[in-house]
Amino acid sequence: MDSLLCDEVWLTTSPTTTILNHDYGGSFYTTKEDSQQAFDICLQKEIGYMPESQYQDHLQSSGLILARFRAMQWLLKSQRRLNLSCQTVFNAANYFDRFLSMNQCKGWKYWMVELLAIACLSVAYKFGETTHLPLHEIQMEDLDHSFQSNLIQRMELTLLKTLGWRLGSVTTYSYIELLMWNFDSLTSFLLGELTTRVTDLLLSNLSGNMNSYNVYSIL
Repeated sequence: MDSLLCDEVWLTTSPTTTILNHDYGGSFYTTKEDSQQAFDICLQKEIGYMPESQYQDHLQSSGLILARFRAMQWLLKSQRRLNLSCQTVFNAANYFDRFLSMNQCKGWKYWMVELLAIACLSVAYKFGETTHLPLHEIQMEDLDHSFQSNLIQRMELTLLKTLGWRLGSVTTYSYIELLMWNFDSLTSFLLGELTTRVTDLLLSNLSGNMNSYNVYSIL
């Protein structure tokens, strides 16, 4: 797709920011048939929630590999700090990758990437969580910049418009519970342990290449 935001003011004018000191270094489905039907639906929908083609090339040519890695690390730290659901974090990462892949213009700066990450987490939180989270709490730690609420809200609206308001993403996490039905011979304890380990593995993979560039169901 053509770049959507290359002419936007927020991409050309650095905001008033505060530099922070930081060193970087029970199942929903009642039967197996229900689960299989949901799995088939996810397979049909997932292509519509993938980043645009040539996304990896865009990250490399724009020097955004490290910036994306740092953004994903921040999402993971925010999940632990704010006690977020895994689905919220996976959705935020999905919004981030889809938006970045749709805006393949040059001149991205790191404050723009941080602003995008904050907006993605804020939108994902509003979509998936049930409590209110002030914007200043989202950006309390592990960021180089602090943004005013009105700028974050503008970025949220830009994000929503770019994604076509399509927030119910199919991600790698969408398949975990569905696939666990294949292990119905396990005890509840072992099934819980397996689910936790698979979830942890997928979370750790958010910062890597696989989550962004491959079909989610393959992972």
